[in-house]
Formats: sequence, C-alpha cells, structure tokens
Amino acid sequence: MGTQYVVLNSFKATKDLLEKESAITSNRPHFTMCCDLVGWGNSTGFLQYGDTYRKHRKFFHQQIGTKSSIEVFYPAQETEARQFLRNVLKNADDLIGHTHKMTGSVILKISHGYTVKEDRDPLVEMANNVANNLSMIATPGRFLVDIFPILRYLPEWFPGGGFHKDARRWRKMLNEAADTPYRFVLGHLAKGDAEPSFISRVLQDGVTPEEEEILKLASFSMYFGMN
Repeated sequence: MGTQYVVLNSFKATKDLLEKESAITSNRPHFTMCCDLVGWGNSTGFLQYGDTYRKHRKFFHQQIGTKSSIEVFYPAQETEARQFLRNVLKNADDLIGHTHKMTGSVILKISHGYTVKEDRDPLVEMANNVANNLSMIATPGRFLVDIFPILRYLPEWFPGGGFHKDARRWRKMLNEAADTPYRFVLGHLAKGDAEPSFISRVLQDGVTPEEEEILKLASFSMYFGMN
C-alpha cells in the first residue's frame, strides 16, 4: 500500500546491486502525482526503461544525436547567438536573463522550428509556468499520494481527496503547453513552409499515431532538459 525503500549501507552492496545488476535494478523515480495524475510519466525525463523510452532515444539519436544530423541547426544557433550579443550590449545588467532566453530560443528553434519573440513570448511563458509547476509537484514527499499510491483511488469529494482537482488543473496546463507548439509545426507543415526541426523531420519520415504522441512529448521534453 505504501512506497518501499531499500537502504544500501555499504559500497559493495551498492556496486553489486546498482552497477552489476543495473539491467534489473536501475530506473527513474516514479511519483504518482507528477507521473500518473498530472501526466508527466510519458515525458523523457520520467519515463521508466522500456519500449517507449527506447523510442524516445531513437528519435533523439536520429535527429540530433550525430554531427551530421545537428549541422542543419547551426544557422539557427548562430542567429540566436548574435541576438544574445545584441541583447547584452543593450542591457548588460540582465546577463542571466539574456542567457536563459538564448538557450530557450535555441531549443524551441531546434525542437519546433519556432522563433521566440523578443518580449513576453506566449510559448515561453506557457512552458516556464509548467516548468515552475513541475519543480513543485516532483518534490519527493510533497504529496501524500506519492508515499501511499493507493490514495489515487480516493474520490475527490472524500476528505483528503482535493489533490485530484489540482492534478486536473495541472494536467490541463501540461497538455496545453505541449499541444500548442506541436500544432504550430503541423500548421506550417500543412502550408508547406515549416522550418527544419526535430518534429518536422520525424513527421516527414512518417510515424504511426502512437509514435506521434511519443514525438510530441519527446520534443516538449527538450525544453525542460534545458531548464
């Protein structure tokens, strides 16, 4: 009913279990609230090892995993680097903000072929809101349902079940933040003017409906790898 913990109190035990037997003992932490109720479980950073995780890695390797595959994005990186320098010259006091904007702009250009607007870009604000929410809901021990996963079946109207309402709101935020840039790419593909991106290149190679959903979450995860 609860979460089981195994404490390894010697180097030998740790090495024997987590290195020598890593094929069956190593995995990512699983948070019921974050992964199951909100929906982060199928994003790259929270995926458990298995077929879906291997498909994520396959897409990444094919599109950005080799020197030849990443070279197509060099012009976009150079453009954003020049914009970064212009922003620093204009306001050197906000170096951290300029750096964060440049890295986010490069990632969104590579992942979705999207050019970030100079001031208050809607996609960046949407993604940053989700990122801030993620840092809260993925905190170990923050929610009782992470310690006792069976509580996920508690009705919302029952005392203590109010976390379901929060989870629905946060899931909606996540879905909107992942769907919006993905629809941006689909729209430009339909018009025939999509810029080269992680998503557009995979879609042009052809994917199944299941792989398309995996692709959407894999591309969205790239932004949070930067964060």
